[in-house]
Amino acid sequence: MSHNKVKKNHQIQIYRGIAVTLVVLFHLFPQEFPYGFLGVDIFFAISGFLLLPKMIEFHSKDNFYTELKSFLRKRIIRVLPAFYVMLVIFIPLSMFLDYPNSHMRFLKIAFSGVLGVANFAAYSISGDYFGGDINSLNHIWSLSAEEQCYLLLPILIYFAFVFTRRKLTGFRALIFLSIIFFVIQTILIYKPTIYNYFGIRNSSVFSYYSPLPRLIEFSLGGIFALSKVKKVKFLIIFIFGVWIFILKLLQNSQTTTGLLVVLFFLAIFFRFKNFKGPHTLLNTLSWLGDRSYSIYLYHLPIYAISQIYFNSLFSKVLTLLLLLLASHFSYIKVEKFYLDGFNIGKKFEVHKLFLVANVMILFFVLVIRLNYLGLATTKRFIEYDGTGSDTLNSFMNVNCPRVDPCKLNSFSSNRILLVGDSRAEMYSRVIYHEAKEFGYGLDIWTSPGCRIYFENATKEDQFGACYKRNLGLKELLKSNKYEKIIVAEAIYSKSNMIFMKNALKLLASSSKNVYLFRDIPLFQNERFFLTTPPLIIWNYVPKDKILRTSINDENRVFQNDIYTFAQNLRIHLIDPSKALCDEVFCYRYKDSQWLYHDASHLSSFGAEKVRIEILQKVFIKTRDGSFN
Repeated sequence: MSHNKVKKNHQIQIYRGIAVTLVVLFHLFPQEFPYGFLGVDIFFAISGFLLLPKMIEFHSKDNFYTELKSFLRKRIIRVLPAFYVMLVIFIPLSMFLDYPNSHMRFLKIAFSGVLGVANFAAYSISGDYFGGDINSLNHIWSLSAEEQCYLLLPILIYFAFVFTRRKLTGFRALIFLSIIFFVIQTILIYKPTIYNYFGIRNSSVFSYYSPLPRLIEFSLGGIFALSKVKKVKFLIIFIFGVWIFILKLLQNSQTTTGLLVVLFFLAIFFRFKNFKGPHTLLNTLSWLGDRSYSIYLYHLPIYAISQIYFNSLFSKVLTLLLLLLASHFSYIKVEKFYLDGFNIGKKFEVHKLFLVANVMILFFVLVIRLNYLGLATTKRFIEYDGTGSDTLNSFMNVNCPRVDPCKLNSFSSNRILLVGDSRAEMYSRVIYHEAKEFGYGLDIWTSPGCRIYFENATKEDQFGACYKRNLGLKELLKSNKYEKIIVAEAIYSKSNMIFMKNALKLLASSSKNVYLFRDIPLFQNERFFLTTPPLIIWNYVPKDKILRTSINDENRVFQNDIYTFAQNLRIHLIDPSKALCDEVFCYRYKDSQWLYHDASHLSSFGAEKVRIEILQKVFIKTRDGSFN
């Protein structure tokens, strides 16, 4: 290998090391590195830079099909063995260490990954990649998207040449295809209803998993690899940059953000090819770059399983060390073994690994169908008053069919408004009975998972329905005068905090008496309450109480900021912990009843325990005859 080629490979590995570091940090520390997912987009650009010149090269030869077959065979040897080995290792581990209710989803995505369609399966099975519902194989969507690029781009390049009667160079063919990809992407963003014809309801989530944006990123990498003139490269950056910026205005999504980052990365990469920095840092990044594929394969399975049992900085450091060990083993024993053998002409029967992975998937699907020999059947039922209840006889399901607002005690002109997400619904029965006792009517405007905000902060589909609901709430506040407004919702992020502050301002201006529930004590170290625990601890018994000093809510900083802000607005705080805790312990089980329905909601019995706090704060008169 020539000196220039070695130097170029070293530089590429440095950028791969940066990209995989971003991805790993995104999953380990999502609050601190919220944009680390963009490392995936950089990977696609690097792949296009390395592979598209080779695709163009074998298009110029007479034996196109032979060259295509050889290219795909090398890609198979490069990508699939390490992936199959990872599945063979983690399928049994997941069956014993992960939650039983996640097993079937895991196996479905594993099987779809073997078939090369994990991106479509992740959309239908897991939904939003950023939704917080971690499936330990969600990340392989990008592997399937890259495999689709391997298959589609050689064929599309071939037809581009045929269509233009081979008047195009490889560089111009890629420009031609990129423009087509961008036109299609622009149409889909401007007219997302087109997705409906294919049964796709959530266009922005599907767009993230779609191979189309990845074909764009792949093509941009190839364009920059084939362009020899710097002025042409920066002209391309300008033209496509303006285009992507317009797309960004049309749809504020992770997809268009990724496209912008790819262009920025390519501009930096080709402006500063000779990456300079501390020698140790560069060597470390190059080492990570060599193992970047294995790191990417193993990072989410290791993290997703470890975070079931631990949630501390120490556990994340331990996770990182396990990841580096596993990826190094995979790189040395699998990746290099197959690649070195391929380079000297050794034949490998990859289909045997394929069969092993599929037989293992089928075996565990049958085990799940047989119900784990009866070990996965135990689940407690605890009554809950919200619409998120598994039964139809909860208070909200019976009294508040889907109408906004839900009006109870409609005879009374003095009315109370209850607003918020599922945290508000869990108090609905108690507030209803007290309101009725004191002669109030009750209007309920709640929705599980839908917090209060009145700004159109995002156009993404997953928030659109909540925003529209909140516009209706805003109109309700304009047209009605409420004696009291009661608010309860989860506070878990900085953006949520900003939205809630603005909402509280509007609510405080709409009524003289506004009440905000503090959040209930969350048992952060109690991860298996009311869920079937992993089979390795299937006989686990949940704790019925916990020391107050051991409750370390990671969102407490945001919550305290909101509570201080609310008090400055003269909003009254209701503290349920006074009813759920004593000086030493907070209780989950008391008086022969479970106080919690699940990890973050009170049972109807637990909400009843908070009745005294609600009564004293909201309804009992003071000596001068006024209400608190």
